[in-house]
Amino acid sequence: MVYRHIALAAFAAAAPLSAAAQSNLPAPIESQELRALDAWSVSAVSRADGALNPDLWSRSEPEFLTQAFDRLPATYESPAALNLARRVRLSGGDAPRGDASEASRKRFEALGRMGQADALAVMAAGAGNALSDPQIATYAAQAELARGRRNEACARGRSATIGEAPPPFLLRLRAYCAAADGDRAAADLALELSRGARAASADDNWYSAAVSAVGGAPPARAPTARYDNSLSAQLSIGAQFRPGPNPLNNASTLALVSLARTEATPQPQRA
Repeated sequence: MVYRHIALAAFAAAAPLSAAAQSNLPAPIESQELRALDAWSVSAVSRADGALNPDLWSRSEPEFLTQAFDRLPATYESPAALNLARRVRLSGGDAPRGDASEASRKRFEALGRMGQADALAVMAAGAGNALSDPQIATYAAQAELARGRRNEACARGRSATIGEAPPPFLLRLRAYCAAADGDRAAADLALELSRGARAASADDNWYSAAVSAVGGAPPARAPTARYDNSLSAQLSIGAQFRPGPNPLNNASTLALVSLARTEATPQPQRA
């Protein structure tokens, strides 16, 4: 009986110590699987900076979003409208139901049309498997070229799944990248593939001359510079082509960003 009382007393004395020890243990860590970002969930703006609710896409039909993005202008007269347009383009959320691949391409295209090179590059970097889409890769590469980041642009072009009918832009980009790295054979092959089954055009001749000049073999008679997109702008700068009359008439917004950010741009065009 004495031993029993001693055991009960020892247990009673130890109980508060055990509770105190447990209270000092760290709280259990809650874990959950991270969600892979895609062309819809990726965002370049935080909620604190004005991102819209994550259900902004899920309640819309993909066809409607395709048309809406396609109609968004590049410039806005109202600062409030500009701010709202940026928030809409840069906010991430749940994807619309159904096949929304074309609408996702239009989302990236709308960013490029607006000249949001930095935001577009951030969005593309977090778009996951969507970056293998040729059109999204094209916009992402143009954004990197506008930022003066040739290596990143080349990586975007290489990561795209070009398929049996590759876009001429991506093949011309690969030709530019190869020429800049001193691989003339790869550059010529990419240019040849860009022609493919298409009829030859003045665009083909211009890109061939520009790629050759970047690769160290300028043509005997250099064409005038072109600034219709950020690739032609960087090629013109690298090839040291001189601008003709009214060279910025057909320039895209990303091309203008490229000219403004590149120190080697002819000063009148850069200004």
